[in-house]
Amino acid sequence: MRSLVPLLVGLWATTPLFAQCVEEAIEPNDFLGTPTVAGCGMRATGVLTAGDSDYYSVLVTVPCVLKAYTSYGRASAAGVDTIIDIKDAGDALCGSDDDSGLGLWSYAGCNVTLPGLYYVVVKGFAAATAGAYTLDIVCKPAVLVEGPEPNDDPLLGGIPSVGACGLMHHGLIAVAGDADWWSFAHGGGAVTITTGPGGEGGGLALGDTLIEVFDALSASVLPVDDDGGEAFYSSISGVLAPGLYFVKVTGFAASVGHYSLRIGCGEPASLLADVSYPVGPPPGCVGALAYRASAPGGARVRPRLGTTFSVDASGLAPSSPILHILGLSLLPLPFDLAPLGAPGCFVSVTPDATPIDVTDAAGNAQCCIAIPGMPVFIGLPLHFQVLQFAPLGTTNVVSSVIGNIGFP
Repeated sequence: MRSLVPLLVGLWATTPLFAQCVEEAIEPNDFLGTPTVAGCGMRATGVLTAGDSDYYSVLVTVPCVLKAYTSYGRASAAGVDTIIDIKDAGDALCGSDDDSGLGLWSYAGCNVTLPGLYYVVVKGFAAATAGAYTLDIVCKPAVLVEGPEPNDDPLLGGIPSVGACGLMHHGLIAVAGDADWWSFAHGGGAVTITTGPGGEGGGLALGDTLIEVFDALSASVLPVDDDGGEAFYSSISGVLAPGLYFVKVTGFAASVGHYSLRIGCGEPASLLADVSYPVGPPPGCVGALAYRASAPGGARVRPRLGTTFSVDASGLAPSSPILHILGLSLLPLPFDLAPLGAPGCFVSVTPDATPIDVTDAAGNAQCCIAIPGMPVFIGLPLHFQVLQFAPLGTTNVVSSVIGNIGFP
């Protein structure tokens, strides 16, 4: 990975690095009010009040799958039972979801065939539902939708759905025991196949999948995988000769519901995006830098390809300038700020990018990173720290690894 760092930095330089995390617009921000302006790959934070519906406008320029998911609100540990609706410019429903995310959070999708203005709507499950949330909006390449049943093993008379490398596929395991087969042509080499939640137009998510890869004669070439992906989803990697192949998708035991499938030809093996507090660097001497959980079970909001990732700083001096330090590695010997009048304070992250920011009136700040959707970034480490100028000091370090699986 070290030898790839200059190349990756050069590629990243062609895209906006520091994204703007959008704050919910003032009420009313519903269909009849002024929706919050958002966009593909953006992260927004908002607060639901009883009976509230927050609209976010998204201009979609090419056919795609518009996906949106909710998670814990900024600086909040309270779960909120949300519903996400995705609507067109006329407020007609395209996709909706209640609990396909982790816990009671939502994960909705809409197969956009006609570019234009769309709305992502966040509302509470009940009229009295209230609380803070984070909304992530992602635009994925246009999907291929499962063909009519029977679409299983061709040797048994089935007609597999047509799949393709590099695209998302959406299917439905409607009844227990159903098996969906997808065909794809592979030019030879590495292949990585993953499943995830959400089908075309939303719907109940298939939460536990099994996948297996077969050759043109229906002989197994990549053995069945159960839980190699995030949570109970599947991920399988291998090397195949040029030819025609089939991916078999089933639900574990009696599991049913919608699923998404990605076939990545020539892509590196799947990697679970992750984030942690590293062991080794000196602890922070001012404030705190934190990542957010996305479910009570501890699953974290992780840096995935094509999304915005953020870390939250708190406990800093209010309305004061700070420096976000983003680095691709940790300093082998942390820089001691004691000679500058800050004993016990250290800079531990290589200063590869250092945007200046100002904390809010409560001493909080947020660093948002736009992660490119290119597979070459899988496995890239990112380390975060905040330097406060007055009084001089640093927060703790948050470390992360970019992956292509890991909910959200």
